[in-house]
Amino acid sequence: MQDTAYESLLKSRRQILHRRIAETLREKFPDVVEAEPELVAHHFTQAGLAEPAIEYWGKAGDLALRRSAFKEAIAHLGKAIEMTEALTGSEEQTSGRLRLQVSYGNAMIAAHGHGAPETAAAFRNASELGAGGADLQARFSINYGLWAAAHVHGDLNAMREPAQAFLRDVKQQSHSPEAGVAHRIYGVTQWVAGDFIEGRSHLEKALAIFNPERDRDLAFRFGQDVGVSAMVYLAIALWPLGEVERARELIDAATRRIAILGHLATSTFGLMHSAMCEIIARNVDSAAPLAKALSSVAHEHGIALWIGFGAFLEAWVEFRSGSPETGLLNMRRAAALLQQDGVGAFQPLVRTALAEAEARNGEPEAALATLDQALEDFARTGQRWFDAEIHRMRGDILFEKDAANPDPAEEAFLTAIAIAQHQKTRSFELRAALSLAKLYRATGRGADALAVLDPALEGFAPTPEFPEIAEAGEFVATIEASARQ
Repeated sequence: MQDTAYESLLKSRRQILHRRIAETLREKFPDVVEAEPELVAHHFTQAGLAEPAIEYWGKAGDLALRRSAFKEAIAHLGKAIEMTEALTGSEEQTSGRLRLQVSYGNAMIAAHGHGAPETAAAFRNASELGAGGADLQARFSINYGLWAAAHVHGDLNAMREPAQAFLRDVKQQSHSPEAGVAHRIYGVTQWVAGDFIEGRSHLEKALAIFNPERDRDLAFRFGQDVGVSAMVYLAIALWPLGEVERARELIDAATRRIAILGHLATSTFGLMHSAMCEIIARNVDSAAPLAKALSSVAHEHGIALWIGFGAFLEAWVEFRSGSPETGLLNMRRAAALLQQDGVGAFQPLVRTALAEAEARNGEPEAALATLDQALEDFARTGQRWFDAEIHRMRGDILFEKDAANPDPAEEAFLTAIAIAQHQKTRSFELRAALSLAKLYRATGRGADALAVLDPALEGFAPTPEFPEIAEAGEFVATIEASARQ
C-alpha cells in the first residue's frame, strides 16, 4: 500500500517530500545523521539534490570503511562518484570527486587487497583526476596506492617513482604523520632492492616519527596502521642484518598493537608480515598461530590476497611439523594461487621455501628448477632482498644431490656469502658460511671450514632466536678439537 501510494504521487511532489525529510533529519536529528548518513544521502538523492547527496554518500562511505563494512563503503562511495560524473566539473567539484576517488581506493584496499585490479584502477583514476593538482593530502594517498599495488606485484621499477614522489612531498613536513608513511614505503622499496642499510635507515625514521595516538586514524587513509607496518618491515630488515633480538621485540610489539586496535586490514597485514618474518627465522612454533589466525580472518571476510598467503603459511607450517607430502602439495597449490593472482611480494621467500620442501621430499631436480626460475624472474623484477638465501639453498640442494662433485655447491655458497657481505646481511652470511663449512669438512678441508666460519660467527652470541649461532659455535669447537688430536 505504501508503494502504491508513493508511486501515485507526482515526481515533483515526491522530490519535495524527500527534501523535507532530509532537511528535517539534518536539522533536528543530528545523532541519526551521524550514525546513518546514508539515510540522508538517499533522501537527498531522491529529491534530485546532487551536491548534498554526494556529500552524505561520501560520509556514509567513510563511516562504513571505519566500521570495516567494506562492501557498503564501496557501494556508498561508488554512488557518490557516479553522481559527481553528472555534474559540470567546477574546480571545487573536481576536488571533491578526487577525495571520493581516494576514499574509494582505500575501501578497495581493505576489501580486495593492495594489488587487486579494482584497487589499482581506483588509484589510477584518482591519479588522472589529481594530475598536477595542489591537493597534497590526495597526492599522498594516490602515491601510496600506486606504490602499494606495485609492491604487491613485486615490480621494483614501478615502486620507485611513487615512493620517491611521496618522500619529496613530505620534505617540508619532516615530522608529520605522512612523513612516517613516506619513509616507510621508501624504506621497503630499498629493502626490496637488497639495500638493507638504506632500507633500515628509512624504516627507523618511520618508526621514530610514529605517534600511537596521533596516527591512529591514518589506518583508514593508508590501508593499515602505520606503526604496525613500520614495525613488521623493520623487523624483516633487521633479522637478516643480525639484529635478531630487536626483530623479535618489534614483532611482539606489532602483535600487541594489532590486538589493541582491532582493525581488520591491520590485522591481516600484520599477521602475514609477522609470519613471514618467522619463516625467515625458520621458527615454526611462532609462525603456526600467526598463519592460522591470518587464514581464519581472511576466509571470514573473503579477502583473496590474504587467503593465498594464509594458505601458503599454513602449508609451510604443516610441512615443517611432520607432514612433508601433504605440506608440499598444499605449498604448491598456494604458491600457484599467489602467482595466478599476480602476487609478486615475498615471492623470493615463497619460492625458496617451496624449493626446500621439494628437495626434502626427494625432488632435487624440481627444487633446482624452482630456484633457477626464481633467480631469472627476480633479475627481471629487481627483487634482490633474498638472493643470498636463494643461492645458499641452491648450494645445499646441489651438495645433497651429488656430494661427490662439490664444486657447483661450493660456488653457490661462495656466491651467497659474497651477496650477504655486500648487503651487510650477517645472519644470511652465517647461514651460508655454515653450509660451506660443512661442505669443506666433509671433503677433508677442516682449515678452510674454520677460515670461512670464524669471521662469519664473530660478534654473534647464542640466542634461541637464531639457533644457527649455537650450531656454528659447536661446529667450530668440534673442528678445533679434531685438529688438536
